[in-house]
Amino acid sequence: MIDGRRKSVVGKLNNDQVVGGSNSEQSSPQVNSDFEKKTKFNQLLVKSHITPNQVTVGGILLSLVCAYFIAEGYFWIGIALITASGLMDFLDGAVARARGVSSIRGKFLDSVSDRVIDTFIFGALSWYLIGTKRGELALLPLAILASGFVISYERAKAESLGLSGKGGLMERAERLIGLGIVLSFNGIILIPGLILLLALTLITVVHRFLNIWGQASIQDNADFIYNEWLTYAKEKRQKRLESRTHHFDERFRLQRISKLRASGQIKKTPKKYGKSEGKRSKRSLLTEKSRRSKDNLGYGFSSSIFRRSSKKP
Repeated sequence: MIDGRRKSVVGKLNNDQVVGGSNSEQSSPQVNSDFEKKTKFNQLLVKSHITPNQVTVGGILLSLVCAYFIAEGYFWIGIALITASGLMDFLDGAVARARGVSSIRGKFLDSVSDRVIDTFIFGALSWYLIGTKRGELALLPLAILASGFVISYERAKAESLGLSGKGGLMERAERLIGLGIVLSFNGIILIPGLILLLALTLITVVHRFLNIWGQASIQDNADFIYNEWLTYAKEKRQKRLESRTHHFDERFRLQRISKLRASGQIKKTPKKYGKSEGKRSKRSLLTEKSRRSKDNLGYGFSSSIFRRSSKKP
């Protein structure tokens, strides 16, 4: 197919399908006739026993014959064969949909065949210009061919990254139609027409690149904002957990004390587990901790002597 995309088969339309409701009653005769023509065409394709890959290979062979006539200067025959090759490129998708066959191999062959057909046609035109002793102008068809490859690669790469690579003024179908128009004047406007085709193709390259670049920038900014928000949320959660740690420890301590009281293991609440401990100031708690640490280090003996000596007899 054009631009190397063969549509997937969603389902088959049968003549015995019943369309319910008022839509079937209000359908116009023109729509019914188009549907009948479409089904007859699909039945004809199914009865022909032709596979989509055979149609694609037939289009490649037609383009090879077309390249020969263009290289010899028979432009009108070349135009007819370009049209036939484009028709074969359209029929492979129609056959695939009619017969209900769609495969990865077929899509791959279809995409490669488009590039091969373009190479044959524009390469033959370059050969014709070299044969007419205008070798420097033979670079024009090659430049159009290379620009077309860049356009196809941009689309393929964008779709592999999850972006949309469609759009542009001169896609593959438009390039072939423009080439047919240029060749229809039997070489009179060949060089100006090729220059115009090259300019429009390069504009398409830049336009598609900017379109994909804009989509990628939006996605990158969205990912950056999401990552920043995720980092901020993780930091806030960590701070919240750290602030709750002391509260959870105190709650666990109080629950443990209440269980010990209920079991009778603690008859009288020690001073350090008293209710007034929670109401003490931080300074008093720190001084008590420092006094206990000094007692543990051996400074408690002198303090106890001082306290005994200070008592009155």
